[in-house]
Amino acid sequence: MRVVEKKLSALRPYRYNPRKNDQAVPAVAESIRLFGFRVPLVIGKSGEIVCGHTRFKAAKELGLASVPCVIADDLTPEQIRAFRLADNRVAELAEWDFDLLSGEMEGLADMGVSLDGLGFDFSFDDPGLGIEVPASNDNPGDSGELTPKPPEEIKSEGRLLHLEIFNPAGAGAYGIPEILPEEWEPLPLAPFSDAASFKDNPASFGLHFFLDDYRFERVWNNPRQYLPQIEKFAFALSPDFSLYLDTPKAVQIWNHYRKHWCAAY
Repeated sequence: MRVVEKKLSALRPYRYNPRKNDQAVPAVAESIRLFGFRVPLVIGKSGEIVCGHTRFKAAKELGLASVPCVIADDLTPEQIRAFRLADNRVAELAEWDFDLLSGEMEGLADMGVSLDGLGFDFSFDDPGLGIEVPASNDNPGDSGELTPKPPEEIKSEGRLLHLEIFNPAGAGAYGIPEILPEEWEPLPLAPFSDAASFKDNPASFGLHFFLDDYRFERVWNNPRQYLPQIEKFAFALSPDFSLYLDTPKAVQIWNHYRKHWCAAY
């Protein structure tokens, strides 16, 4: 396979491309800006795009003069039309492993690497994204069952038994930890996702958790590890675990408990 550099002016989109890709252009452009143009376009002999319409639009947005291309001169016109559809469709057949995805994103966040602008600004339980939500204790699906893991298994995963490290007095029927009123002078707020790589003086900022839950779930999973980062700030708001009105009541109570537990801790 030979990759050649082609000027954008020599390329043209396929007029009947059925893929609506405008909303993906900013994320693709950000990926190209961060990592370079790593995936060539596939074009026909005349310069008509076979695969890579979104990358083409992103390159124009970035002001690039040329892009790498592979010329599909060994395919018939019929094969090109079929390949164009197949290339888009087969990418949709893969699914996310949410446990592995969450671990990868947490690891990158701990290293100060941000994925902002790359299309990961979503909540795992947002039905509007068409993402299949796994059945788990935090996101029970229609076919999932609540199956708490035994303490030994939790420990083997490196997760803490929270009541062993901190068991605050609770209130009400569910024993939810109480958060006592605090008074603080208003300060600018920084997101927890920036805490590890925060450039300004953190003592002049408060810390907030108004983020998608996956960005701070690790604070609940391992509060000891992240307390030193949080303590650098003047104050921290309680984590904003999601309380969607259409979420089962048990999960709402669970998330409310976790919010108060973290704040009390």
